[in-house]
Amino acid sequence: MFLGIDIGPDGKEIETNKPSGSDAEHLQYAKTMNNSWQQRDRQQKHRSKAEKKHAVASEEYRIINQILSRNNDVEVAMRATTNSGSLEDVTIASFMKVKPASKLKDFIHCRKFDGKTFKETQVAGNFKTMKRTLRRTQTAEEIETECSEEEPCLVWLAWNLRCKKIVLKQRDMPTLNDSIPQPSFTFATPDADLAVVPKKASDYLSDPDWLGAFESTVKGVTVCSVDDGMKRNADMLVSLMQQRLNFHISERVDKSNYDHITLQFVCNNLPVVAAQMCLASHVIEEVETSECNERLLVLPTGNASFKALDDDLNKSEGCYLVYDRSKEKWIRTGYACGEGADSCLGGRRSKHHDNSRSVNEMRSSRFYRYYPSRDAQESFGKRKGYFEDLIFYCAMSFDAKNVRPICAVDEQDSLFVWRKAFIDFLKEKAGRRETTVERMQLSAVSYLWEICYDLMLAHSENMSDSPGFEGLGLRMK
Repeated sequence: MFLGIDIGPDGKEIETNKPSGSDAEHLQYAKTMNNSWQQRDRQQKHRSKAEKKHAVASEEYRIINQILSRNNDVEVAMRATTNSGSLEDVTIASFMKVKPASKLKDFIHCRKFDGKTFKETQVAGNFKTMKRTLRRTQTAEEIETECSEEEPCLVWLAWNLRCKKIVLKQRDMPTLNDSIPQPSFTFATPDADLAVVPKKASDYLSDPDWLGAFESTVKGVTVCSVDDGMKRNADMLVSLMQQRLNFHISERVDKSNYDHITLQFVCNNLPVVAAQMCLASHVIEEVETSECNERLLVLPTGNASFKALDDDLNKSEGCYLVYDRSKEKWIRTGYACGEGADSCLGGRRSKHHDNSRSVNEMRSSRFYRYYPSRDAQESFGKRKGYFEDLIFYCAMSFDAKNVRPICAVDEQDSLFVWRKAFIDFLKEKAGRRETTVERMQLSAVSYLWEICYDLMLAHSENMSDSPGFEGLGLRMK
């Protein structure tokens, strides 16, 4: 299986796996796409952040070195005033001779703060600023009797801290590391328990049993005739989706979940969903002309590829798409699965409408901040439109009463790849939630469609921050 390409520390492409046969064309195309996208966007953004971070660290290193050096000068001068050479024996009168006042601050700084900033408000007591002495004519004896933590001066505080350990730590010389970090996640290769050899998207589109099962089971789509162009487009689409999945994981998924079993399920089924999308005529005709940050879905305007939610589809479950009709762009995907009233496609749309009027929801979700309802009492941030400008379309859905090909394992007309390890994972989840394995499979398929359609959106237009599969344990970054 083709796993993709990353940019190494030297700026050269690294093949994460070497395909053979017809996959070589996919690899060459993916390399072209990665060069265009990663070198222009990911590499430049990472280098810019690395340079800023290096500049901040370098400035901190310089300032702290100066503070430590000046503190050492004061220590040497103070030790020279005593017979013992100990700071404990230094008198207030000796500290009064230290000039300028900034040297006293450095002496205090080293014993109070482990950072480049002297936080005067934390040591000034009732005073907004600290002076060398409380009064110009104040004597050493008066300083010792009149000053305190509540009413300090620089001379008294330096003397009072003379025996304290230095807490300001020397920093290491910062180095600029602008190499792009390599993701630590890997995708599964075919398991020994998989009954059939993994197929390409074109293999599914050539299988009459699979095509028949799809047409009879999946709702909300119009099935198109299969030709060689569709098969080529579907195979090429898998390579692009694989690359986009890499970005999706690195941007949205917590590192501890990079090898999560749900992501293996997605990887195993990318050819399946690519074939389904092409069969439903949801994909642009020439994916090879698109870069990795561009939209791969056709627009719903002027064609029948996508069906808007209506009474017939509202009660079905699966995945939906949200379209901004005023700006003519797809902005997010969504999951709709479960036995509650809010879990069907129509119920999810109604819930979104309610949330678009909620101040609390706007605070926690940029989708609602960017697209508040016209009925909302207040909004936050820069609005991109109104919720009422959005149209909800069915991506793919099902009627829970007719799902045998969706949940079938290792049968001729199975619509998805179900590995034993993933079925065991779902069985364990089903037992905890007191539901059926079939119901957990339907939830997994709905999440699968959601994440795959998310990969098809233009990166800059996508309003979702979700990693997908939240209900099955995938953690957000």
